[in-house]
Amino acid sequence: MVPQLIEKVRAALLDQGISTDCDFFGISWPADELSPPMMINFFAGIESDIAGDDDFEEIVVTPGNYFATTYEGSMANFDEAIIEIYGPTLENSGHQVRDGLHLEIYGSGFDPDSETSLVDVLIPVQ
Repeated sequence: MVPQLIEKVRAALLDQGISTDCDFFGISWPADELSPPMMINFFAGIESDIAGDDDFEEIVVTPGNYFATTYEGSMANFDEAIIEIYGPTLENSGHQVRDGLHLEIYGSGFDPDSETSLVDVLIPVQ
C-alpha cells in the first residue's frame, strides 16, 4: 500500500512541476481514541517550501526525541516488522511513546521491489 501511495503523491507533484528527487515521508498518528489498535491516519509527502494546490496539506513535524530504527527487507514483510518494532523492540529500548507524529523515511535505499529495501522508522518518545 505504501509504494502505491508514494507513487500517487509523486505523480501529483510532477503534475505541478515539483521535483520528486527527494526523500518521501510517511507521517502517521492514531486515528482517534476510540479506534482499535493500529488504526491510524497516514499521509505520504515530501519536505518542501513550495506550496502545492488544494490536493496537498501542509503537516509540520515539531522537534522532539525519536526512537529510530531502520527496517531492511521486502515491503511484503513491512507490516510484520512494524508490529515487532512497536512491540518488543520499543519495549526493550526502555523508551515510552509520547504524543507526536510517527515518521517513516523512504530515502535513497527504498526500493519497493527489493528484498533489501530500507525504511527508517522514527517513533516519538519521551
